[in-house]
Amino acid sequence: MLFFHTTTNLEKLNLIVTKYTSRVHRWISAAATLRGVRQLDFCIYNSRQPIKLPDVLFTCKTLLVLKLEIYTALYVPIEVFLPNLKSLDLLCIWYLNDDSIQRLISSCIMLENLLIGCYGLTDISQFNICHPSLKRLTMIFDSEGLSNTWIVIDAPNLVYLEYNANIAAGYSFRNLHSLLKANIALLPAKDVIQTSDLNFAALAELFRGIANVESLMLGQSSMKHLQCQEPLHLFENLVELKIDPPIIRHREKRNFRLYCKYGDFAYELTLTTITSDH
Repeated sequence: MLFFHTTTNLEKLNLIVTKYTSRVHRWISAAATLRGVRQLDFCIYNSRQPIKLPDVLFTCKTLLVLKLEIYTALYVPIEVFLPNLKSLDLLCIWYLNDDSIQRLISSCIMLENLLIGCYGLTDISQFNICHPSLKRLTMIFDSEGLSNTWIVIDAPNLVYLEYNANIAAGYSFRNLHSLLKANIALLPAKDVIQTSDLNFAALAELFRGIANVESLMLGQSSMKHLQCQEPLHLFENLVELKIDPPIIRHREKRNFRLYCKYGDFAYELTLTTITSDH
């Protein structure tokens, strides 16, 4: 009862539950309306039904940080407005339709940090991340479902992009002139049997969209996707390249080529990595 009757502002509410009950619903509602919560971390396990969080949560004016980890579908109401939210984490979430995530993101007019980790994009033809103030974007998708999905990013103030997923159907990156650093970890797609099955046109679009970065990190199986292909788009500003190849239990040689530029001099960089179990 003290939770509902005190008037002291609530700095942070951290809820980890196994079932979404009416009591949990009331706690979140009270935190958003009565206690002026600034940060809400909510995690629910073993939920089989879509979660309908209180509508008042999506119009909370005091909320600065919102982290949701729900392992099921998230219902996003039509009316959403989080005017002071700066950091949003959406983990282990199934999205119900094409515009739900965009509606939520666009409502956060002060948003700077966005982390998306989701499942169930099979029926979503276009996944949009469009925001004028966004500075850091991390996208973590499962290894299925992106073969029919286009990834669209329009973020003029974005300085950091992390992409941890398999290759999508296509990419449309707009207004990424502020992007300085990218971390690309291409996961092996379950429907790809051999290298010739990869969507190299989409792969080229992905790297063309980040070609102005100063720092590029390639992790996990990215090197396998890129071996023996045409050189990537010209990286005019690249000053740092980090490669983190996967652990392989047999000796393997891989070639990776990209175009770089130093001043007025353009050149092709060929990297050869050799991995071994010894």
